[in-house]
Amino acid sequence: MKQKSNVLIGFIILNIFTGICSGIIALVLPLFASSIGASVVQVGIIKGISGIGALIMVLPSGMLVDNYGTSRLYIVGTIISTITTLSLAFFGHPEVIVFAMLIQGFSNSLRFTSLNAAFFGRLKEIGISKSGWYRGSLSIGLTFIGPLLGGYFVQYLEFKTIFCIAAILTLIPSIFMIMLEVGKKVSTQKIQVEKEKFHLVEQLIEFFKLFENKQLRNTVIIEGTSTACFSTFATFIVIYMVNILGEGAQNASHYFILEGTAYILSVFLLGGLLLKFQKRILYFASIFTMSIGLLLIGATVQNRIIVVGILLLGAGTGLLNILTFSNLGTIEGKKGKISSALSACTSIGASFGPMFGGIVGEIFGYNAIFLCYIPILLIVVALTQHVDKSSIREILVKE
Repeated sequence: MKQKSNVLIGFIILNIFTGICSGIIALVLPLFASSIGASVVQVGIIKGISGIGALIMVLPSGMLVDNYGTSRLYIVGTIISTITTLSLAFFGHPEVIVFAMLIQGFSNSLRFTSLNAAFFGRLKEIGISKSGWYRGSLSIGLTFIGPLLGGYFVQYLEFKTIFCIAAILTLIPSIFMIMLEVGKKVSTQKIQVEKEKFHLVEQLIEFFKLFENKQLRNTVIIEGTSTACFSTFATFIVIYMVNILGEGAQNASHYFILEGTAYILSVFLLGGLLLKFQKRILYFASIFTMSIGLLLIGATVQNRIIVVGILLLGAGTGLLNILTFSNLGTIEGKKGKISSALSACTSIGASFGPMFGGIVGEIFGYNAIFLCYIPILLIVVALTQHVDKSSIREILVKE
């Protein structure tokens, strides 16, 4: 029992510090890009290009994690991320920012694939009802502490200083990775792979075979769409509040933090719903909640209504994430490749979500950035849950 508790606490601490730097960058980078004259479309590209980098690296990351363990890959990713963050401080040109964020995507793939795989490998030990705690603790740094610090820094510091601070903070989680020994080999079977037995074609075949599993396929598709929605929200909500509604940068950051707060509370408190309701019902409930939130954000300029919409968006996203991790944690197979499947779809969402949102915003205005995701979310959940109806029943009977 004590070991189980220590493992969970280790993940929570590690994830909080991992998320803080990403949270600072998520809030500060769009404001920085806007300050140097970037258009709405360019901001979307700058924010989305890191997702393309993560997508390029997602399959190699999964293979490397399965064969060399999570700790080494996480530390390598952290070093790369530190360098790219420093480059933002000293080379404030749009072309450099795009290149730096592409490389940042490579490093994020290494870091988050390592963390995901480590957690999937320990989920049975931790408990399925706590499947949302992993992402919840990451979000404490990513959507609460990080943006809170970012909003404060923007108010009092230059962008160059902020990026230097963020680079230093990026190194801290590596210390916890070593101290807490979270980064052990993912497989409980202690897989030993000799270099001459590592065949790329076989690894690719094994990876793509994962998508024959309907539960995995539908789970990562819905999560990828949700990630596109969140990435778009995170990219444009602060700019929307500052440029359109006239809020100060620090006050506008609070709207970003509100979504993170609702998300965190959701993933920590709603895990018990998995034991009371069918997952299909919970999927529709989460998407419906997100859709109502997006409607309230995009259809009004009244701050109180926008706040309610942001809270609903965060709560719905949190519930959806609980479903994602509870599903993937029970799928048999190498956890590095399962993590890569998730990362592939979320990287696509993180890449093209902000780009798509930027184009929609350029043509139809800022409000449409949020409203356009309502039909997309509803269509995706309806299609995936319809296709997976029989398999869900089988899963529920087994449970």
